Amino acid sequence: MATAKQCSECAKESGPFHCTGCDKYFCWKDFKKHREQMSNIMEQVIEERNQLQETINIEIQSDIQSNSIIQQIDSWQENIITKVKQVADKARIQATELLNSKRTKINTEFTTFSQGLASLKETENYVEHELTELNEKIAQFKLDLEDTVRPAAIKVHTELSETIDWENMIYVDQEQTLAKTQQQRQYDQLEQRYNQLQEQKNQFEQQYNQLQQQYNQLQQQKNQCEKQKDQLQQQYNQLQQQKNQFEQQKDQLQQQYNQLQQKAISKLIIKFTWKKFHYLY
Repeated sequence: MATAKQCSECAKESGPFHCTGCDKYFCWKDFKKHREQMSNIMEQVIEERNQLQETINIEIQSDIQSNSIIQQIDSWQENIITKVKQVADKARIQATELLNSKRTKINTEFTTFSQGLASLKETENYVEHELTELNEKIAQFKLDLEDTVRPAAIKVHTELSETIDWENMIYVDQEQTLAKTQQQRQYDQLEQRYNQLQEQKNQFEQQYNQLQQQYNQLQQQKNQCEKQKDQLQQQYNQLQQQKNQFEQQKDQLQQQYNQLQQKAISKLIIKFTWKKFHYLY
């Protein structure tokens, strides 16, 4: 025979009904109340669910917010198109002014040239070199005219527009993640800038190494030149010593020559005197 449990509500020892959810024992009367309470809670949950369903249906059917976002995108697109058209119109005006200025200048110079040519033809006052100059002038006019219609004569610069990050120029994101996305974009930009600086650093290091090698080569050449200079200096000193020795030998020979010359003169004087004396006696 099973042992009777005490009711958790009325404390009577007649609680044969066990609730597996709260793990309590109840008598039949309190057990019915307990089930009614749970039924009421279930009804409240169902009611809240139904209200939430109505709210979801309203939000899905309503496109006010989505229309506002699309309108912002459309407005941004119109502004960008307007700005692009304005810049393109400005560029067209610049191109027209450049083309017209060159053509007007050519037309003015050509009119003056034509008047001068007509005058020369009428007066027939021209010679060969003037005809040559006229032909050269016509050839120059042809070149100038080709420059006005040549595509390379006027260049359209679109370099800045090619660097625009069109994919990230406009984007849609949830508001709560916007700050994080901006931080991520800033981080990506900083990382990209860091990589660029790192590449520049590597290039500078390569250039420095090349310059260092050139400096070492020049230093070696300098050392070699210093050695050659020392060797040449030694040779110069040796030659200088030899020169001094030759100078000394020259002086000695000069002295010997002078002595011999004096001796020869003395002998001649003695010989002449002796002959004279012998003639007299």
